[in-house]
Amino acid sequence: MQLASTVAVSTRSSSGSPNVSSEVVKASSPLVEHPPACQFAAKRDALEEGGTLAVQVEGQAILLCQARQAVYAVENRCPHQGKTMDGALIRRGQLICPHHGARFDLETGEALGPHTRCALTTYKVHLIDSDVMIEQRAQARPECGT
Repeated sequence: MQLASTVAVSTRSSSGSPNVSSEVVKASSPLVEHPPACQFAAKRDALEEGGTLAVQVEGQAILLCQARQAVYAVENRCPHQGKTMDGALIRRGQLICPHHGARFDLETGEALGPHTRCALTTYKVHLIDSDVMIEQRAQARPECGT
């Protein structure tokens, strides 16, 4: 039996250079014991250290990030201005919004500055074999004051 998800992919390297081509791929993975409510997001080797990968999982825009040999998943939308985080940089465990420089802790989504009222929605990641799986339910985050 196969588990299949359609994911839209765009990447950014650790040097900050976008990959020129974006593509939509249909990814499938053998059905193995995955935690409940988890969805396939990408293959682990699609990510590189310090890079990001934008995917669509069950209609939700997710940004996968690899930093310090760990994989993180956040909503691909800046909570401050509502723009996508495509092109975001990763520095010292922080995701930096490409539009206005807001910084977020990759693990917790906490806003670190300059706009600190709006946390970034995070998702729990499970690495199973070579698959990056995310829990469909987002982690709780404080409401955003504008």
